[in-house]
Amino acid sequence: MKLEAVAPPPLDPVDLLEELIAIDSANPAMGGPGEGALADRLVDLLRGIGCTVESPDVLAGRRNVIAKLEGRRDHPVLLLEAHLDTVSQPRGGGRVGRANGRVYGRGACDTKG
Repeated sequence: MKLEAVAPPPLDPVDLLEELIAIDSANPAMGGPGEGALADRLVDLLRGIGCTVESPDVLAGRRNVIAKLEGRRDHPVLLLEAHLDTVSQPRGGGRVGRANGRVYGRGACDTKG
């Protein structure tokens, strides 16, 4: 019996946005944990869609995520660049959720969005 690879179900982009917002990636200079947990999740996501991924340390406890998805030589190259950190969370954590057709939480209208 031959087993065939089964593709994972597609991610709902709004569910993914809420998941990423829920990961505290506040800058350590603001008392946060940094980007490590967010970088880990992004590495998994990007590898899952076929990217080759590196995640080198930039400073102690702070990493970049560099992903490459091969395309066709006869098509233009696209570079996306962004930061992973957010500003610190309000006391008691930030609210993450949906209301009135919008997603709320730290980073929703920034890089996580």
